[in-house]
Amino acid sequence: MPPPRPERKIFFAAPLQDEDISRNDPSNDKEEPELKIEPSEVTEIIPKCCEFDNQIKLLSEAYHLVYGGPTNLLNDSTNLTEIKTPMNNTVLHIASLYGNDEIVTLIIEHSPKLLFKFNKNNDSVLHVAARGGHISTVKILLASYANFKKTAIATAWLEYTGFEDDDLEDYDAISNMEDLLNFVTKENNQGNTMLHEAMLCGDKKSIDRDNNIFKICEVYYTNDRFGKSLSKCCYEYALNIVNHAKKSVLYIAVENGDQDAVKLILEKCPKNDAKPEGLSPVVAAIMKHNQEILNLILKNKPTWIHSRDKHKRLPLHYAASIGYLEGVDLLLHKYCKCCTIQRDKYGYFPIHLASYGGHVEVVNKFLEYCPDPTEMLDTSHRRNILHIASNYGKHEVVCYILQSDQVRKLDKNHKMINQKDSEGNTPLHLAAKSCHPKTVFYLTWDQRVDLDVINQNSETPLDVINATSQLRNPSTRQQLTRVALNSAGAKPSDTTDSPKLIKQSNEKKESETKVHKELIDSKKSNESIEKSNESNENVSNTPQYFFLTGSNTHYKDRVETLTLVSTLIITASVAACFAVPGEAEGKAHNLYHAMFQLFIFFITISLFSSISSTIMLFWATLGLTRLATFSLKIVMPLLGIALISLTLAFMAGLYTVIGKLTWLATLFLVVSVIFVVLVILLYIVLFLPSSSSRKFFRYISYYPFLFLAWLAE
Repeated sequence: MPPPRPERKIFFAAPLQDEDISRNDPSNDKEEPELKIEPSEVTEIIPKCCEFDNQIKLLSEAYHLVYGGPTNLLNDSTNLTEIKTPMNNTVLHIASLYGNDEIVTLIIEHSPKLLFKFNKNNDSVLHVAARGGHISTVKILLASYANFKKTAIATAWLEYTGFEDDDLEDYDAISNMEDLLNFVTKENNQGNTMLHEAMLCGDKKSIDRDNNIFKICEVYYTNDRFGKSLSKCCYEYALNIVNHAKKSVLYIAVENGDQDAVKLILEKCPKNDAKPEGLSPVVAAIMKHNQEILNLILKNKPTWIHSRDKHKRLPLHYAASIGYLEGVDLLLHKYCKCCTIQRDKYGYFPIHLASYGGHVEVVNKFLEYCPDPTEMLDTSHRRNILHIASNYGKHEVVCYILQSDQVRKLDKNHKMINQKDSEGNTPLHLAAKSCHPKTVFYLTWDQRVDLDVINQNSETPLDVINATSQLRNPSTRQQLTRVALNSAGAKPSDTTDSPKLIKQSNEKKESETKVHKELIDSKKSNESIEKSNESNENVSNTPQYFFLTGSNTHYKDRVETLTLVSTLIITASVAACFAVPGEAEGKAHNLYHAMFQLFIFFITISLFSSISSTIMLFWATLGLTRLATFSLKIVMPLLGIALISLTLAFMAGLYTVIGKLTWLATLFLVVSVIFVVLVILLYIVLFLPSSSSRKFFRYISYYPFLFLAWLAE
């Protein structure tokens, strides 16, 4: 039989890719530089190191100037405009960073060429000013760049663009606008332009509708030789230029919740149906649960609702995956209902992603636009929404589908509940395979669910969980899943019809035969049982001889623990018999006292129950799995009877002794009864949830099972 196909997981492409990009950046693979130092040999002497003292002094003067020092420092120190920080920031970078407009103006007048210097991050002074949110500084810088009539500025432009000074006379407004557009779109090492930095800073000064980065750009309306101007192109750039994180300026504005900037960009940008570059601003609005911005974007760009990413996912897929009910309702009710039947790259409809996320209300909303949920199958495994919810343990969605009147109307024949996928698995099969006890529990309580349906491997849901548990020591989730199926009356399939179970049975028999041979050889060579255990520790699938093979050690630990408990109860019971309350000269003076008679009755039950438990635990040491399991099932109730009887004997005996002091005896009796009831309840809980299929045990196990399932999951 060919091996089953690997489960295809639902893959979510996160629209915010900063972490992914930084994770894939090759520069991040560099080794971390060593900070711990040890003395090593001398290799060289730095020549003329003391000459840097003057540069340090100049740096101090530069920062002092920016912080409000005297402006005559520019005139007194001719080298102040030539210095650079370790990051290659000039004094104009520093002044722009701190938004000192007065110093920025003086520095430009003194040395215009600093307008075209870049630091190690490839930041121009426009980048630095915009990053700091200093819009007034950006305004001064742009005015300086556009002041081509000033000879020093025009000369600096020609030097930056690589032209000769002879072209100075031909440098006009058209040439200046062309250079300015290229300079404004200059990207730093993060791929950010000046517009990106202004929007990323998040400062309210940069998004004020009356004084923002776009309003400043609108002043420069002169066209270049291609008919473009900064006043027009700034809004186009906000949509079309993306940084290394694939974010446009509009996307960043949506991400920041800047409704004014979003509205301004959409109102002034070109009116066309071009797709958004980079990450979708519609998805950003959805991920931020911002319905106002979402509505604003789709009102101006209605075609963007059909924009697909590299995973072929629409904005509706993302709204469904995060459970954004208001966004789903807006997209479906106001813009496009057809998006509900669009698959992504992996064959999933939006309703599948809502079911995967456990979003009941969103699933309910999708079903309003779905005439037949049994037709909404993925292309990879042909699974419906109940398959998805069951496979990933979304019990809230499972309960909704089972109990919803709306689903009953759409699925009158109950086809979806027992519908099979491409491998013949029903939702119950998948829930059992994935070991989601709470999901299995809710499914088995529905009378419409077929508990004994088989898949293509001729396996019932019970066979699936049994096969999973045999591979290793069963976990709590696996045990609870099996209990839920057994209590519902689920049955295994006929082994004659199950090739997989036949194969497992044959392997099991071969393993048992091997163990028998090893045991015979060990007896012939007069080796001890302990050595035989060590030699067989690596033998798999030998549950019948777990003490000899060293497997299933948890059974051995349980037997040893219970044997110790039963022995202690025997000791306590015998000690109580030799210290009978009211005894004197070998006779009991309280022989006709009712409580004394109860003491004798309960101490007798405690003693013989614990002795019987001890004898039965000896059976478990014989090495047979079935006998050990049977012994443990009998011993647990017997020990419970012994413990409760010992508690009641203590209560009756002590009451006999202090009975003459009425208030103390009454108080003792009340407190003892309360704790005896508590002990009984705590012990009963050990047997819950029950795997019995009787309705009485199912009902009393209902809430204990859910509690244990909650702890396990």
